[in-house]
Amino acid sequence: MKVFAIGVVASAATASAQLEDLGFEFVTIGDPGNRAYSLPSDRAGSLTNFVDGRGSVSYAFRMSKSEINVGQWVSFANRFTARSEELDDLLQPPVTSVATRNFLPGPGETYSVPAGLERAQVPLSAPQVMMYLNWLHNDRPSTVEHLLTGAYDVGSLDGAGGIVLNEKAVRQPGARFWIPTLDEYLKAAHYDPAKDGTDPGWWDYAHTSDIAPTAGLPSSGDVARGLTTEEIRGLTQGISAVHTGLPLMLYPDSVSPWGIHDLLGGRPELIDERNPFDRPSFAGDDFNFTVKASSDNALLFLSDVDRIEQFLSRSSSESNVNVHIVTLVPSPWSVAVGVVGVGMLGRRRG
Repeated sequence: MKVFAIGVVASAATASAQLEDLGFEFVTIGDPGNRAYSLPSDRAGSLTNFVDGRGSVSYAFRMSKSEINVGQWVSFANRFTARSEELDDLLQPPVTSVATRNFLPGPGETYSVPAGLERAQVPLSAPQVMMYLNWLHNDRPSTVEHLLTGAYDVGSLDGAGGIVLNEKAVRQPGARFWIPTLDEYLKAAHYDPAKDGTDPGWWDYAHTSDIAPTAGLPSSGDVARGLTTEEIRGLTQGISAVHTGLPLMLYPDSVSPWGIHDLLGGRPELIDERNPFDRPSFAGDDFNFTVKASSDNALLFLSDVDRIEQFLSRSSSESNVNVHIVTLVPSPWSVAVGVVGVGMLGRRRG
């Protein structure tokens, strides 16, 4: 039993160190057993009731301060995309990102990101997100099969070495990195253990406010929704004209009570939750495209799109989502494990 316990602790410590090595910053979401969210009766409805009574989490967890950025994705994808057209098609960054293609004489390609825009957004699909989490879970291997299983059972290799994606993909026991559940997402985005200075409470919006965010430039707004082409070019060195090219963490004051960024902007937020809208998704009843709104102009038709109970549903074929990664909280014992060589970063709340 002692050996098993040390192994689990070592896994948590290694996970934390690995994430910071890749350029991620993480925040510990504490206050286990917090009270759940109660939806006001005047906002109840068939598309909003599913958040009522949710958001209570009995354990501490860590969440990335922002989404996977284009630099992190390209660094990962380039390990595989030059090997075959199949891997290139599966992992290449979308044309709406700021990444550019490096044409190679071989079967696949590699990609580059303009200097200074490494932290820009990158629209991904759910399978791509899960393959990235599998890669992290498996300690960043160069083998294709380890992209397909580990944290999520995304797919397998056929007899000829081709990739077959599963119709369903569920989180596996022991996953070290995962897509947030609805409860984890709501707590990290809206719950404040000391909303009124002492008592816990829930904010309507994920920038620690009960007042809707203001759309506009960072100098005057809370979220980059509805920016003009000229404004976007001014924020992307003239390279991008669309919201998907904007940098993450662009609004330093628009953070949750825990210090999580890009809950208002960024890409639509992928959440591992049964679809409340009764619509089909990539993984049927077990994994769903329940998402929060992004910076896109197309979402402006929705009223109060950022409020806690407002969610959307997306098709699995749409490469326009991203994720705030969730991982383990290192236990106090991991400090002792770090001394003997595993490595450990101190717990902190940002």
